Amino acid sequence: VIQPGTSQAGRPELKSCTFSTTSLAFASTFAYPEPYTVTSTTAIATATMARGYQLAAAVVDGAGGTGQWSHFADTTRYEMPVRCAIGGFVFFSWTGGQHDVVLMRDQQAYEQCDFEGSTTLADVGQAGSAQSYSYVCTEPGETAFLSCSIPGHCLSGQKVEVHTSSSVSVDDASSSMAAVHAQSLRDVMTVLNHPYMNTGYATEAQANATLEAIWCLKVHCPQSAQDWDAVATTASCKADVHNLAGFVSRSRPRPQFQHAERYYHEALEFEPHHCPSLEYLIELYLAVGNATAAVSTALRLCSSCGLEAPEAQLAQAAFSGAAFDVSFPLAECIAMTPPPPPLPPPSPPPLPPPPPSAPISSSSLPAGAIAGICVGAMAVLFVAAFVAFYKCFRKKNKAAPKNKEIATTSGLPHIEQTPVASFGAGSA
Repeated sequence: VIQPGTSQAGRPELKSCTFSTTSLAFASTFAYPEPYTVTSTTAIATATMARGYQLAAAVVDGAGGTGQWSHFADTTRYEMPVRCAIGGFVFFSWTGGQHDVVLMRDQQAYEQCDFEGSTTLADVGQAGSAQSYSYVCTEPGETAFLSCSIPGHCLSGQKVEVHTSSSVSVDDASSSMAAVHAQSLRDVMTVLNHPYMNTGYATEAQANATLEAIWCLKVHCPQSAQDWDAVATTASCKADVHNLAGFVSRSRPRPQFQHAERYYHEALEFEPHHCPSLEYLIELYLAVGNATAAVSTALRLCSSCGLEAPEAQLAQAAFSGAAFDVSFPLAECIAMTPPPPPLPPPSPPPLPPPPPSAPISSSSLPAGAIAGICVGAMAVLFVAAFVAFYKCFRKKNKAAPKNKEIATTSGLPHIEQTPVASFGAGSA
């Protein structure tokens, strides 16, 4: 939370980033090299969270949104009023030539999409370009009715109410309510439209609002950066904060190159091999025409990050687009790049498949094997002949019965047909 303070010669207005609870237990003030002092306490008051004014920066399309301002999208996202702390802002972004941001005359004009007496806050911008606007919430208790004046867009639902708190402020450290603040690097990167980095500083007022949100991240390092970089450390988080402050400072409508250079160097003090800061510092030196510093920083970038790093590729593109004659030190960067490791030895060729088995022939068998085969064959034939003979003999005996005289009760002889005994068994 940025607090107005005294100005220092050659530097922006000195401010403080204050985080307090409803019952202030303690506060410690830390001196930082940037033009802000930070007063930190343990937590944000629950009362503030309940009122919905948790953040100094909000987006027009609601929590989790990107600030998209469009009638093509789901306009139900604009139906809920956006809550804004005093001194906070609401972020809008759109494609140039398609939308604008207009302050409606009153609630009735808002509901009827009547633009008579409305005020244009941000025009459509150049067609196809990235446009953005930050509505700063300044009047306590005020409700602003905002819409797009392109015909049909308001009627399609492209309009939103912004409610400014009557008591919760990002500037008033003495307020009985807890101060609110920015503590998400992801939110800040949304405002800057990463990876394009082309929004969030279109006007001086918007650049100031974005810078305030950036500086307030520092007191929460490393947690404030871990929603963007899960492995962020305190050093890398602070380097990110100063790097982004330098970027906005040199990119705003009235560039502050001296401040930006200082912030980049401070980022490199936190993390000497911070590749984004080295690349942005090269862009700054190219913008001000300092070829010597640009080349030396490029060599440092190559040494710290390698020629294949994305930042090195961006630096080469920046040199190519410079407004004066200067070349990226490619040969020197190649010379300091270690050679690639040797290739591993080639794998041995696969073993050839075994030759197909030759068909078995009598000429390839020894004499003993041939004799064995013959004996076996003869034994099989003998057994087969024996079985055939047995079956034939049994059938024949069944067909020829043997006569036997038996005395009958009448005293006359009687012939009984008695079957032949089974082969191998005794008489019946």
